[in-house]
Amino acid sequence: MSSQVIAIAGTQRGGKGTLAAILATLSTALDPGLNTQYFTAGVDVYPFACNLTSALKYPEKDADRADELVARDLLKFLKGLDGSDPYSHKNLLLVIDEAMRLL
Repeated sequence: MSSQVIAIAGTQRGGKGTLAAILATLSTALDPGLNTQYFTAGVDVYPFACNLTSALKYPEKDADRADELVARDLLKFLKGLDGSDPYSHKNLLLVIDEAMRLL
């Protein structure tokens, strides 16, 4: 998956997030130094080491407000990447799950 942009499309509850988590897990196993940033709406939990940003980060907020804060965190992260030199984040795996809900 190196230097790739991959989009996974499918029906609701069709396993897109699970597939993304499996790919992230395999990528991390192949490269333990991989910086995996995982943003998702709701309270998903995945069994691999990553920087997970989900509604779990904001337990005191209701679901909608927590998702808004996750979307804000994602935007802040993306803006940080925007000012970077091309290909300067060679060891970054960015997963955005439930992107439409975060929109």
